[in-house]
Amino acid sequence: MSWIPFDEPLGPDVHPLEDPFVEVPSNGPVDSDLDRQVLIDTVHDGHVVPEAILPLSDQAWSDFRDCYGDERDWGSHYVATSVARHLGLSGYKRVLLARPLLDFNRFAGINELPLGHDHRDAIFPPMSGHLDRRRTRILLEQGYDRIDDRMESWIEGRQVKLSVHTYRPSNEIGTERPAVSLITQSAAYDRQTDLRQASFYEFYPRQLVEFTADRMLTYRIATYLERGFVPTGLNSPYMLPEGAVELRAQVWLFVRFLRERYEREGRCPVAPGTREYEAIWNMLGNTNRRSAEAISLREQLHGSARVPRSQDLDFGLLQDVYDDIRRYLRENGGRIVWDYRFSPDRMSTIIVEVRRDFILRMEAVEGRMRPTQVHGGRVDEIGERIASAIRDYLRDDLPLRRRHFERGPED
Repeated sequence: MSWIPFDEPLGPDVHPLEDPFVEVPSNGPVDSDLDRQVLIDTVHDGHVVPEAILPLSDQAWSDFRDCYGDERDWGSHYVATSVARHLGLSGYKRVLLARPLLDFNRFAGINELPLGHDHRDAIFPPMSGHLDRRRTRILLEQGYDRIDDRMESWIEGRQVKLSVHTYRPSNEIGTERPAVSLITQSAAYDRQTDLRQASFYEFYPRQLVEFTADRMLTYRIATYLERGFVPTGLNSPYMLPEGAVELRAQVWLFVRFLRERYEREGRCPVAPGTREYEAIWNMLGNTNRRSAEAISLREQLHGSARVPRSQDLDFGLLQDVYDDIRRYLRENGGRIVWDYRFSPDRMSTIIVEVRRDFILRMEAVEGRMRPTQVHGGRVDEIGERIASAIRDYLRDDLPLRRRHFERGPED
């Protein structure tokens, strides 16, 4: 099997946005155990422009089409389908919204001025300049929030989350990129900055920013791909942006882990379930920056904002809960970090980048470069090797991790 026609919608296509995040069936036999443990998604291969944000001006459409081809992760659908089919999954999850309108792999903000890929938010130029508040609210509430809710329910109980992307063949100076790259580290960690300062992830220990996946899994995937003569890089040519789903998921899961440990040891200065208690944990779990209440509360607790007169929560209790959780983490941080970092139950989140020209042929279509063919053999090879690595990791490496974890850290 070599080159076959590219049969995905080129887009952009205008549709009602009934569901921005859908399950795409793999149309193969299903392994129920693996289907429960592994989640595969694509978040940048969408082609849909929601009807609800129309009409757009001629200039808006022109700017959209100018960036649409470069922003879309062409071909990621084929790789995701291949991995899902070889693993025996029922399918994979796909964001349908076109990325120039909304990038779910970023914080839910709006940039008026251009920023680099690592720093921009979900809605960014040029389209942010064409979207009024009504349209951005539609994209955030009917797009971002619904995708986020669905993602939260789908990652529950998973062992591995794999997000498939594709990137350009080379960087700005023409250096060829690896055929595949596995991204598991935060850009903030690499810059020797503190993620808690960069993106206000309170209490998220810096050691945990080092990687988002069990490195036994990462290296196994890389090794299996290299055995098939598929050049594979690690955390190259870039790392996870601060708003990446892979990183947000790790912080959200750590907050849940911390809360379970905190409550199990009976440290609560107020009863769990009280409004003040729940408000603090909701603030800590606001990893997508969508909760106005959580953002306001954080500013109050950090001393830079006044407590609004309309607030009906007891600020003294809020401060007591917040300070006690901080104290608990400071006193027990070493063991808590070790337990979460090496826990066999910690979900591994990985971005898989595939070089577009490795699997696609691009040609001019109506004056714009678009994929016309896909290399079925290479897609199948990549999917089969990644699937084999995940399967062998779950069967062989994870039980080993569990045995070592149960022995505890060495002195």
